[in-house]
Amino acid sequence: MPIARMQRFAELRRAGRPSVAARLALLSAHRDDVHRHIADLRGHLRALEAKITHYQDLLDEQPGTDQP
Repeated sequence: MPIARMQRFAELRRAGRPSVAARLALLSAHRDDVHRHIADLRGHLRALEAKITHYQDLLDEQPGTDQP
């Protein structure tokens, strides 16, 4: 959560019970952001795994290539 949103959440917390709905909205939005970030990271990981597999296959095709 960006610092500005954390500060807003803290302000709302100090406001007490009347701000519960606004705090819930901030937390729900943050959860949605985290889910999107996780999905992005999973996509990056898939791409990275594919590249690693590609380069490993290239090494496997070359006789006498040093393996790490």
